[in-house]
Amino acid sequence: MTSTPRSELTIDPLPPERLVPPMTTASCVLLAVQMRATLDEATGKWKLDGVKRFITNGCADVHVVLARSEPGSTDARGLSLFVAERDETVHIRRLENKMGIHASPTCEVQYNGTPAVLLGKRRFGLLRYAMALMNGARLAVGAQALGIAEAAYREAYRYAQERCQFGQPIAELPAVNDQPINFAGGRFWLVNLDSTQPNDRMYQAEDEPNPIQGVAAIYKVCTHLGCIVQWAASENRFRCPCHAAEFTREGEVMSGPPPKALGRLETKIQDGALFARI
Repeated sequence: MTSTPRSELTIDPLPPERLVPPMTTASCVLLAVQMRATLDEATGKWKLDGVKRFITNGCADVHVVLARSEPGSTDARGLSLFVAERDETVHIRRLENKMGIHASPTCEVQYNGTPAVLLGKRRFGLLRYAMALMNGARLAVGAQALGIAEAAYREAYRYAQERCQFGQPIAELPAVNDQPINFAGGRFWLVNLDSTQPNDRMYQAEDEPNPIQGVAAIYKVCTHLGCIVQWAASENRFRCPCHAAEFTREGEVMSGPPPKALGRLETKIQDGALFARI
């Protein structure tokens, strides 16, 4: 972050009570840099003309405006920073309809010969002053994003603990196409597959009229000698600890002596409880 000597941040005289009442300040940095600032050589007064779009807090009473003060310039060295009060020459053309941060209105602002005061030195508006402002703004935006993300996570976590499906909070259900969950209410695993994708559908067993879609209950008992199968997460499969039998996440035999797939039950929800259709 660069610092600016105080001696360079001089401002043309303006009554302090008009600049520092209990009000907010608008920021128009790095947007629509074709905004024109014209100096009246006779009076030494500046006027602003042009439109600024997507301006944070643009309907405030005092605006900090980046404008092109050097006629014929096309680069950053032709930009200066100005302070302008909102009066009848400033028109708020629209308020953006945003998803959030409604406490800070985002505006489209039109300036029509608006009186302004030069802030600091000419041609230093972007290279020195606006960049210094942005260094602090970046920290604020990062903190804001982190706070919003944390609040969203906490709200989703609370909801997942309160909402029940299949007789238990949805936080305890397996995510779509995720690893099976050991269901404490019975001797089976819960498996949830995305039934909208044909390649992710459960295979159709011989005793099933149709492939099971969505959440299925897979019986933990091996079809060879009745051992309890365990989920091997690192290998993405069920494994019988006694006879090295292996089953897919859907319960289909991969290897070993079992004569058929693991028993599977289609599930449904009724009155907030989980039922397995036998």
